[in-house]
Amino acid sequence: MTSHLKPYFDKYPQHAPVLNQVYLDLVYVKEWVEVIIKDIESLRKCIILARSKPEQTQFQVVVPCSLLEKWSIRSLLQVMDVIPSHLSAQRITLAITSTDSTIVYYKIAHGLAAPNLADHGQKNLTSPPTVIEDKTDTKS
Repeated sequence: MTSHLKPYFDKYPQHAPVLNQVYLDLVYVKEWVEVIIKDIESLRKCIILARSKPEQTQFQVVVPCSLLEKWSIRSLLQVMDVIPSHLSAQRITLAITSTDSTIVYYKIAHGLAAPNLADHGQKNLTSPPTVIEDKTDTKS
């Protein structure tokens, strides 16, 4: 099923379970249309370049990692720095795996970024909420 990933598993055996779990989730559960493994030797691991829809022109950069891995601002910036510039590494997605097969995806942006409310099915509020005054008589 994932025999084409074997060279990556052999090169980074400690990273193999995490890479395999995220790859299978993107391909078979989320049914993303294009999922490519990219070896990043300076990180001693692979990242995943993926598109969730055919009309999407930009690849998302997914970094598989274990729940036990420690991350800092510096290590996140190092990941963004080593990703090829044509991939627009201003934003990455950490795919954090757990031993119970849970995967949590966290979008991490370089600098400050406004949330994309459409990703969560929410409306973007462009005006402040309406305040309704309480006009009940309190003199009684």
